[in-house]
Amino acid sequence: MLRRDLGEADRLAVLLSREEGKVLASAKSSRKPNSRLAALIEPFVLADCRIIEGRGEIQRLAGGEVVEPFRGIRSDIERVARASLMAEIADQGTEPGSAAPRLFALLLDCLRLLAEGAAGPSIELYYLLHSSRLLGYGLSLDHCASCGGDLAGGELAMAPEVGGLACPACYTVAAGRWVDALSLERVRAYRHSRLRVALEIPLSNGQRKVWLDGLRAHVRYHMDVSLRSLDVLRSLER
Repeated sequence: MLRRDLGEADRLAVLLSREEGKVLASAKSSRKPNSRLAALIEPFVLADCRIIEGRGEIQRLAGGEVVEPFRGIRSDIERVARASLMAEIADQGTEPGSAAPRLFALLLDCLRLLAEGAAGPSIELYYLLHSSRLLGYGLSLDHCASCGGDLAGGELAMAPEVGGLACPACYTVAAGRWVDALSLERVRAYRHSRLRVALEIPLSNGQRKVWLDGLRAHVRYHMDVSLRSLDVLRSLER
């Protein structure tokens, strides 16, 4: 998912594994020219890695092979920013050694479609909606997050501080972004659809922006961390 310089020639790679969840692995000499490990820890690469147990939480990357390089992501700066946001959320939301097979599958599906050139904003919306649920702070879409009542028609407030959408009676409690009932029904369909199917669900640019802004605020509020890639993405959208 991510990598950081370590010492003079090494890197610390943050990997997401289907079986082991997040793995921190040192890649010895991976910053040197012609390193056989360098390609394995390129951002947004699916690789079959050989990991050797190390000391504490940091393992050692011994070798492997690239399965899918997802070059289509790295050819576009906006796709890089969206993929970075997804990876950063997965990194911040998981602990080493805790299996996260559904999060792994979600991230892989989203990266694969990003690399194919599919609609980036819709992929991001899908990822934010599903990853927040998998990480334990999913957006409430069926009941008012403030009072627990059913969400009826009309405009609804999206308020991260109460955990999701708020009904009209709670507007004064939850001042947030406004979403309409039609787009709510379509985002509910996102929740129950596979990614490729969800990308066919119609949302106007305005509706998609409202939901993206709200979901980004929801994720940032509940993770309580600064997401650097989100700041980059917002600057690209100006």
